[in-house]
Amino acid sequence: MTSKCHRPRAFTLIELLVVIAIIALLIGILLPALKGARDSAHSLMCTSNLRSLAITTQEYANDHNDRLPRSSHSAGFNHLPWAASLYEPLTGRPFEGSSYSWDDAGWWEATNTHYRCPHDRRESPIELPGLPFSMPALSYGFNVYFELSPAEIDPSKPIQGDRPTWNRITSIPRPSSTVLMGELVDGASRDHIMAHFWRTYGVDPESEVAMHRHGGESGSKSGYAWLDGHASTAAFSETYDPTSNTDRWNPGDNKLFTDQHAQTHP
Repeated sequence: MTSKCHRPRAFTLIELLVVIAIIALLIGILLPALKGARDSAHSLMCTSNLRSLAITTQEYANDHNDRLPRSSHSAGFNHLPWAASLYEPLTGRPFEGSSYSWDDAGWWEATNTHYRCPHDRRESPIELPGLPFSMPALSYGFNVYFELSPAEIDPSKPIQGDRPTWNRITSIPRPSSTVLMGELVDGASRDHIMAHFWRTYGVDPESEVAMHRHGGESGSKSGYAWLDGHASTAAFSETYDPTSNTDRWNPGDNKLFTDQHAQTHP
């Protein structure tokens, strides 16, 4: 009595093509969902960074006679710029350099975590044209209004002294609606945002602010830290919009034009 050996039937070419098509279809369905989940996680981490920086800035002010840190716009030789000033309270380690070019592994690590949005593909240290030393890749820029004199804020007014108008945190009337930090555009080499130039010299804000890092496929939002310690993502037009006279960057004026001050101040 003989027994027949049956070999497993192989897939036909048509069946293989069907399987490949199904796999490709599943990948096409899953990839956007995975990308969306990754982008959402990155945005949450970015907002968390901004909130941490806002709270640490408040702590810095409490320890420094109510004064806010400065950016490299005005830090000079006697003051560390803001990211260096916040390094110790954020990490528990002292900042032992004299500027952002401090070549230290802990400093570079901190700039890649506390000062970097995951949507920003740069990593510290970076090389900048014309500089013989490395610099950090900062995703966030300090609102320069806190360092400006009255004449810098409004050149049309008579000179009223050269001291900063809004460098004390308790002097600011609307901390919950005043931008402390915003997101810098990719490739930015500064640690601050010259927001006063938008209204005094007509500079395009999009040259400084990364307006499209958040918001899913539309990418219509940016991240902001606010002076009262909270952080959020919002359309840039919610912080600055000439068509509605909105200006949340100027601490003393949430409207663009002085003839509307009486309507907006409490």
